Amino acid sequence: MVYIKENIREINDRFRVTGNPELGKVVFSNAVMSEDITIVRQVMKELRTYDDFTKENDPYNEHDYGRFEIGDETFLWKIDYYDLNYHYGSEDKTDLNKTRRVLTVMKSYEY
Repeated sequence: MVYIKENIREINDRFRVTGNPELGKVVFSNAVMSEDITIVRQVMKELRTYDDFTKENDPYNEHDYGRFEIGDETFLWKIDYYDLNYHYGSEDKTDLNKTRRVLTVMKSYEY
């Protein structure tokens, strides 16, 4: 599949909403995965619908980080950029022929 360069924010939003494996991997920490399936489903819903981006939490307008609460727990998510083999950082995070994303979701105390 051949991709053209796109806006980082648009790619990140598409990946976060769809979890498309052609764009990368979504990883949940052990603490998140040890929660009841109802909470894990809520985490997935919050992740897909997240839109609380501000100049303070998204200064580069890349939509690559967020935090949300479910009950009294705070969850964080972050997108990192790797080469196609997930060994090294990406040379160009806008080039989908060179980059795969890893979206990690964890509880705030794990950070």
